[in-house]
Amino acid sequence: MIENDSQMDAATAVMGCSPAYRRVVAETLIEGAVKEGIDPESRREMVVDTIAGTGELLRGASRRGRAQGRRPAGGLRQRG
Repeated sequence: MIENDSQMDAATAVMGCSPAYRRVVAETLIEGAVKEGIDPESRREMVVDTIAGTGELLRGASRRGRAQGRRPAGGLRQRG
């Protein structure tokens, strides 16, 4: 949440761009599904559900302070 009015312009800039960025990501994922031969109804549903689910995970993570227990054992980070 915004703590004071001086942050309003920055918050508007960040949040105003957010839907456009998510749409670009969604369109890119849908294009990938097209290339893999996934039918139109399924590919859109898969992408929309994935983005919605990610939002739910992020909302829960902010309540806990970070995304705990959401990574597979060993994580996905490159070692070395």
